[in-house]
Amino acid sequence: MDPFGWWNESSDPIEEIRGNRSEWLWVSDSLIDDGDNGFQRFKGPDWVYLGSGFNNNCWTAPATNDPEESRHYAIWVPYLENAGEYKIEAFFPADVDAVTGAIYEINVKNEDGTSNNINVIVNQTSNPNHFTTIATLDLPASSKCSVILRDVVHDSSNGVNVVFDAIRFTNISTAGVSKDTPAHIITDNINIDSVYPNPFNASTTIRYSSLQLGDVYISIIDVAGDHVNTIHIVNQIPGTHLYKWMGTDYLGHHVPSGIYFLSVASSGTSKTRKIILLK
Repeated sequence: MDPFGWWNESSDPIEEIRGNRSEWLWVSDSLIDDGDNGFQRFKGPDWVYLGSGFNNNCWTAPATNDPEESRHYAIWVPYLENAGEYKIEAFFPADVDAVTGAIYEINVKNEDGTSNNINVIVNQTSNPNHFTTIATLDLPASSKCSVILRDVVHDSSNGVNVVFDAIRFTNISTAGVSKDTPAHIITDNINIDSVYPNPFNASTTIRYSSLQLGDVYISIIDVAGDHVNTIHIVNQIPGTHLYKWMGTDYLGHHVPSGIYFLSVASSGTSKTRKIILLK
């Protein structure tokens, strides 16, 4: 699936269905809810429509830990006219037995044609019936940006249902655009305690410690300096944590053997370890 294939200069093919149109295909304003052009649901026999959430409507689908069993996903696509630092927020309704480890995929296509992708792990039970910040990013004007949510959740997740409700983009500054690591990671110090096994074959487990409540980024970078995979964990509690990397990229494809660099970052502190994948 290529989310960037949906931006186009041609007429909107769903105008006749919904009675309105977008400047690009499947694009909405900065607040995207059920019924907007910028929100689309795909696949899956087990969608459930609820009369709760933002504007008293949202969708849920049963969660799974196995990507091969994934059957439901949705996409939100905004049109952001101005460049700046954007706060991305999601709305979570109360009383739906939501998951604590939903994985939001945020995709940004840069002016030079390259793409930044980041996975954000979000507790959908937090701050019910309000918008909750899931990421803060510097985005270009007329940004080709999308948020994708699937029914696949993090291994540590609890709860039954993945919730698909409104997404809101708020410009909170006029800061310049960064094409590298997402801006303003809001936590404090971090440390990598161990990576085992290393070298590894199928998977390796990262053991790291965080000192304060806040967001944590775990990135895998190849020897050319390209980000292979990035995990964003929102509001992680202080303490020792484990993350298992299965040797896959953003799309779940297995990467080739070689040397990679593991980076764990929080609030200006970044620790890096060299890891070796052998097959």
